Amino acid sequence: MVVLGYSHNINDLDMEEQKKISKSRMAAIFGINRTTIYSWEAAGCPVKPPVRPGAYASLDFEEVLTWHLCQLEAHGHSEEWLEITEKVARGRLSKFLDRQKVQACPEEEVQTSVERL
Repeated sequence: MVVLGYSHNINDLDMEEQKKISKSRMAAIFGINRTTIYSWEAAGCPVKPPVRPGAYASLDFEEVLTWHLCQLEAHGHSEEWLEITEKVARGRLSKFLDRQKVQACPEEEVQTSVERL
């Protein structure tokens, strides 16, 4: 199994946020349709069950990425393709988490940031 270790400022990202990603968001991060996530789940992709009735299941980015790279490697994809896949997924994760942080900022902080520009 290969996990390539490409870093896209991943250390700066909140690890808890990476562990609570919805199936829809995970599909967007990997550039696939949400129904593909359900297919991955049926094929063994790790999914965290809902914490309470009526809640959504969630996925841990690192677990899903590791599983996906193992699947690609098992199907004979090149190291270069694995590296590209990891790089793109981490880049999309970074953008997703950046958007979450902007949405979580109080309006005053955003206004102050805009004024500084």
